Formats: sequence, structure tokens, C-alpha cells
Amino acid sequence: MALSFTWAQAAPTLLSQHGAWGVYSYRSDTTRCYVLSVPVSKLPTDVDHGENFVMVSQAPDDEQPEAIMGYRLKPGSDIDVVIADQRFSMFTQDNKAWLPNADEDRSMVDAMRAGSRMKLFATSWRGTHTQYAYSLVGLTAALKASKTCK
Repeated sequence: MALSFTWAQAAPTLLSQHGAWGVYSYRSDTTRCYVLSVPVSKLPTDVDHGENFVMVSQAPDDEQPEAIMGYRLKPGSDIDVVIADQRFSMFTQDNKAWLPNADEDRSMVDAMRAGSRMKLFATSWRGTHTQYAYSLVGLTAALKASKTCK
């Protein structure tokens, strides 16, 4: 019973929805907040992609983008991100991907705020090349709302 109580406390709570982006909070040692979206399209269409997300978490002085895939990624591969004419490369581990440093985090979040669409290109551990499109509509409002999250 105690285990399920602990899990219930850690489960994310949707606080608000802004376009394609939701603002979530969860409690661990403190309340943590992030914004999250799911892809509007997935390629190829004939494979099981699982559940895929892009989230931007609130760090004390920064916003940190992260991609979470519904499958394991090819070891040593990168996820390539394209927003308008800007490209970013996220390093991978298991089914997750991050940018290499805080400067890249800031640059990607700035590009996300200014853009309307984002594409991610990934390779599964089996070698399947996948592509995801995300709407960036509502991201700026969601990030603003997440800063007041408690």
C-alpha cells in the first residue's frame, strides 16, 4: 500500500494545456515542472513507434529540452532536430536524448519559441530511421505558465 501511495504522489499532473503543449508537475523531493508535447506525425507509418515526447524541463536557471522515445535508440547515434533553418544534435542514451550543454539548450529553446514546427530524426537500435514532426504552437505560453508552477 505504501508503494502505491508513493507512486501516486510521483505521477505527473496536467496543470494546463497551451496549443500542442501541456504543462505538468510532479513531486519528488520538491515540485518539478515541465512542458511536453507529442508528435503530430510519425514516419515510417508501418512501424510501432511507441509513445514519443519532447519535453522542456525547468532547471533553476535554465530550460532543458529532452526527447523521450518509445523505443531504444541505436547506441552512439544522435537525434537530429530541425527548426526552420536551424539544426541541433542531441546525444542519446537508451530511449532518451539531450543537448550537450546549456548554451545549446538555450539556443534550441529560443528556436522553438520562434518556430512553428520542429522535426526530429532518429535511428532505432534495430537501425530503423524514424522521423517525427511536432507543432510548436503554444510552447511560449506553456513555458511561461510552467515558471509559476508550484
